[in-house]
Amino acid sequence: MGGVAADRLVRDGFVLSRSLEAGLPMPVWTLDLEVERHREMSAAELCVLRHIEAGVGEPREITRRIGMGEDTRLTEQVLVRLLAALAIEPKGDQFILTETGGAWIAGGGATARERVTFDVRLDPARVAFEWVDSERSVYATQDTWTIELPAVDDDLILTRKPEIARLVQEAPLPDEHERAPHERRPPVELRAFAILERRLHWRAVRVDEWRHEERKDAVLVLHVGDAENPRLTELLANFVTIDERRRIARK
Repeated sequence: MGGVAADRLVRDGFVLSRSLEAGLPMPVWTLDLEVERHREMSAAELCVLRHIEAGVGEPREITRRIGMGEDTRLTEQVLVRLLAALAIEPKGDQFILTETGGAWIAGGGATARERVTFDVRLDPARVAFEWVDSERSVYATQDTWTIELPAVDDDLILTRKPEIARLVQEAPLPDEHERAPHERRPPVELRAFAILERRLHWRAVRVDEWRHEERKDAVLVLHVGDAENPRLTELLANFVTIDERRRIARK
């Protein structure tokens, strides 16, 4: 039961009245995200592109010029990748550079856009967005209390695109851990997003109610797991328990 807040309350003459199992509402949005990723070119790709840019577009001649003799396997593998990415195109028995290939050379790599769908959750303590993890919603029983936080509408996330963009840039996309190392994305940037659906996630928390007999004061201390959560405790500073409805709400 100990903790920084609990120790302070004991010193101030408070007594632990009861501990309540509660559900903390956290808005969740399912987002359709359009992200752009940059892929650095390999040395072989850049070498082949440079030769094609210079007008050397025949595979055997490219192979000879890069010092591979008659072994065209590497050149052919690179050409296949460049063709698939539309960086080059065939013209007769040679290859020529496309606008995409020119942009690759100028920018040092390729960009590609991808549509992905992930869930984003709002942490009410930090008022910040985070990817939804595998945490289960609390299973409500007749003894479960509900914390009533102010309702949040879709405008909150729609008007905070820079924060979603920062989340996309700074935190790995949720499916990265499912990919093999060689399949993982390079850093990505957000280009656009749209809301597909919305729901509430209920986090299981414990709320300790401390009372001071002389002052008739009550203080709520919120725990996530077995640890005090100072930010959420501060959020409940003006909340009280309503026994008849098993609610924890604003005064």
